[in-house]
Amino acid sequence: MAISTAEKLYKKYRKLMKHIAYQILEDGQLAEDAVHDTMEKVINHMDGIDDINSPQTRNFLSVVCKYTAMDIYRKRKKIQSLNTYETEDDILQDSKKDLNPLSIVLSRESVHEIENIIMNLNPKYRDVFLLSYSKGYTNKKIAELLNISENAAYKRMKRAKELIITELQRRDRNEWE
Repeated sequence: MAISTAEKLYKKYRKLMKHIAYQILEDGQLAEDAVHDTMEKVINHMDGIDDINSPQTRNFLSVVCKYTAMDIYRKRKKIQSLNTYETEDDILQDSKKDLNPLSIVLSRESVHEIENIIMNLNPKYRDVFLLSYSKGYTNKKIAELLNISENAAYKRMKRAKELIITELQRRDRNEWE
């Protein structure tokens, strides 16, 4: 009997996903639930997985698991208290134009520099940026995977681009001073 890609993913990454979920939920059973929910989401997006052993696949599963665990945490917190639960800060200033850091002509040094900037972004911006640029996902697909609105995915992507450009400009200014 052949093992499906989903089963291979589960066997390879279940411990990692459970670890990620447990760090957020601090409960073994809830972490298992998060892994299960993550796999349900991933099965619906198997077309985006080319190689189960690639770093992109590992990162993809990690991001989806993290946001799934955060959703479970929020739901559980909402049930446990009468207070309203936390929401993402979606108040972002509109930029004057759509900035695309990938449209800049890059040297080898600047590619490394941009990678460092991206990896140091706040995870909520970095995750959306990486899903878009490394996987080619649309805002709609990212929103589904992360359980956020399509508008929030758009705003986070826009903010990630702005942060990257701002940091590049800051570094460029410092270089010339």
